[in-house]
Amino acid sequence: MENTQSLLQSIWNIKERHDKEVEEGGRNFNIFKILKMESDEVKLHSAFIGELLNPKGKHGQGDTFLKLFFEKCLISISDFNTEDIKVEIEKNVGRKTNYSGGRIDILITDTFGKYVIIENKIYAGDQENQLLRYYNFDKEKIYKILYLTLYGSKPSEESKGYLIDNVDYFCISYKNEILEWLKICVEHLKDKPHPFLKPTIEQYINLVKYLTGQSVNKELKMNIIQQILNENYANNIEAFMALKQVDLKQYLIEEILVKHQLNGIIDNKNTKNKLSEKYGGFYFKGKSEKLVVGFIFDEDNYKDFIYGIRFKDFNIEQTDKNILKSFLKEEFDKCDEKNIETTTNWAYRKKLNAEYGSFDSAQALINIKNGELANHIKSEVKRLFEIIDSINEK
Repeated sequence: MENTQSLLQSIWNIKERHDKEVEEGGRNFNIFKILKMESDEVKLHSAFIGELLNPKGKHGQGDTFLKLFFEKCLISISDFNTEDIKVEIEKNVGRKTNYSGGRIDILITDTFGKYVIIENKIYAGDQENQLLRYYNFDKEKIYKILYLTLYGSKPSEESKGYLIDNVDYFCISYKNEILEWLKICVEHLKDKPHPFLKPTIEQYINLVKYLTGQSVNKELKMNIIQQILNENYANNIEAFMALKQVDLKQYLIEEILVKHQLNGIIDNKNTKNKLSEKYGGFYFKGKSEKLVVGFIFDEDNYKDFIYGIRFKDFNIEQTDKNILKSFLKEEFDKCDEKNIETTTNWAYRKKLNAEYGSFDSAQALINIKNGELANHIKSEVKRLFEIIDSINEK
């Protein structure tokens, strides 16, 4: 125990020194975070990625970035004419129905009319039949659909319908494909006179690392390794291996948050017991006979923490579902709420922001221990039930 405590203290001292150097060197300065755009899918992420992919973009690199992206995502360049390509953001493909229409985040079209569709997700969840609707948009000409999320998550059943993974669509991530592609773009620019383009992409790379929990850099990692392997290496290695056996994330979520901080207010009858598995979560019961408030993990291992208003009975008549969704939309439109989605079984849902829902980051885990996440959940549950009660009066 003493060895473990000593190692933790040593690592904290290293991190504290590193953070001070980063702060003094201005490496925390990120224009996208300062402007509070870090999770804006349309105005930042789709726009920025789309601009780099556009051969006619202001970057002046022609189709180089596009070709590098295609190579990273295993799209055959020989099958696509990259010299005269149109890149469109938020492309309207018709009135939204159950099986067609909507707005495609990034649509890439070549001179032969072939399409690459990129569906971009940061914190917003899937819409009902969303991928299926895009697939039905001129599907004879669709070359590839890419489903882009922070960690490579798969689309929900409600979104993809009958579409098959790695056949009708392909999952890519900011953590891997996008980050690696951006680094290759920067490498391409290293000997070119671009005083603004390269630093801007590097700023965006730092933002992607932050969003995907990769902000610890190589220098800090190496300093920690060297500390572990110092003259007291035997004790340090034993302490490190002991720490690896501890699932701190599981303990904080299941024992501290759910069993202690939220104890007594969760509806145990509706609670999914295996929180670490996909769709594991917990629910809160109010006065409504048709709606509950729920918090679930949309992926395994406590990833994609989503909350919202769910139908208590999945077999409720579709007409009733649509009426309830319409009433809820009116209420949420009044407060100009962003990144809302509806699915077959959820009348309203959205992802929690990173500081509360990204459990690969230290801050989200700290916010469990200090009670901020529990307070945020209680506040949102109260707010959502007030909205539910207001539509029950209609």
